[in-house]
Amino acid sequence: MLGILRTDYMRAVPAAAQPGAETAEQWKNVEVNTISCSFAGLSPLVGDFHQYLQQHQRLVTQTRSADELSRTITGNIERSTSGVDVPAALAAAVAAWRAQLAAHYGRFCEDYSRAHPGVNPTQLQPVVLVVVQENERNTGDQYKLLFELLRAHDIRSIRRTHAQVHDALELVDVAAAPGADRVPPFAVLEGQYLCAVVYYRSAYVPEDYPTEATWRARLLLERSNAVKCPSVPYHLLTFKKIQQLLFSDPERVLRDLGLGGDAAAAALVQQHFMPQYSLNRHEYAAGAGDPEAYIQQAIAAPDDYVLKPQLEGGGNLIAGAEMVALLAQTTETDHPALYHKIRQEYILMRRINFPVVTGVVFRHGEIHVLQQNLCSELGVYGTILSDGRYDASHNAGQQQEQGGSHHHYHNAVAGYIVRSKPADVADGGVMAGVACLDCALLVD
Repeated sequence: MLGILRTDYMRAVPAAAQPGAETAEQWKNVEVNTISCSFAGLSPLVGDFHQYLQQHQRLVTQTRSADELSRTITGNIERSTSGVDVPAALAAAVAAWRAQLAAHYGRFCEDYSRAHPGVNPTQLQPVVLVVVQENERNTGDQYKLLFELLRAHDIRSIRRTHAQVHDALELVDVAAAPGADRVPPFAVLEGQYLCAVVYYRSAYVPEDYPTEATWRARLLLERSNAVKCPSVPYHLLTFKKIQQLLFSDPERVLRDLGLGGDAAAAALVQQHFMPQYSLNRHEYAAGAGDPEAYIQQAIAAPDDYVLKPQLEGGGNLIAGAEMVALLAQTTETDHPALYHKIRQEYILMRRINFPVVTGVVFRHGEIHVLQQNLCSELGVYGTILSDGRYDASHNAGQQQEQGGSHHHYHNAVAGYIVRSKPADVADGGVMAGVACLDCALLVD
């Protein structure tokens, strides 16, 4: 199973912090994205654009005053590697699929071509199926990754919606080779595309499943032997409930499940999470906490908290007056369904007190200067390919290679993206027209 993840961070600035007191643990986790982790393809291009502006700026400095130059921040723009690292992970998944099914692939091609006389076995080459949303707008980012997949790894890709998959996908069983275990069926799309990897760029919000046919399409894909990106277990990482447990239950979740019992590593990871609280009283042992007390704290100090549903992607946070109204006015007597929905499906998170700066954004063809009203979020991409097995005896932090006992084929950082937006907007992403793509400037 393959994960192409993006973990988002913002720097927390304590009120008492002094200039120059920045530390690594001030970078706090906003969320983990497993499907809605766009812009790996566009991020390097943003860096190239900013490098062009930086070069242009150097050429015009001779016409600027000493005062202007003294206020110019210089440094090196860090070009993201995500545009090559993410396609490389997809290619690694195709290679793993080939290796895993080597004993069955030839037999499948022969059987399928006999059953379909018009199909040449050489045409049944593995492809990456990209499952996209209806009326997808973020095509530039996707195509940049897929062009690199073809250029660097000679692997084809196709983009289809769930509805198109439902209408044209066939699952084909193959008899097991002598001495080999039976494998899940092969996924053949439109009679010619053999799906080695299913790369989901949709299927993370309920709106992506408008009909029973779209649900059936997802089920067919999950039943096939294609590598899923993300797999269902990796997709669960995006749920805010899991992220809340990473903070509130580090011994069992981080230390024992995620880090093989390494308490020191668990403590290092936990410090990057803001306090997060379940609102379900049934999840607290007697005397261990009172979710109603946390709710009252949020109502009394709404600038210190955000309410987060179990959804991935931007535009889902509830904050400020809207959060107060929802928590204070939704009673069990008057609105029982919503009351229980909030307490069972939402988590409460301490708000990150991020720094606010002056910045310039280019949006909708116009330049906007945001005076002390710009904040930025750093997204770090990571890719992981594994067989899904868990070995409790492994040594946390040890390099895990194919064929070893730890079942990881690939596990690497894969570049970054910065998104900047007006600081007075509580939530909203690039595709919503609120935030802009940005890059990192490394300074001494």
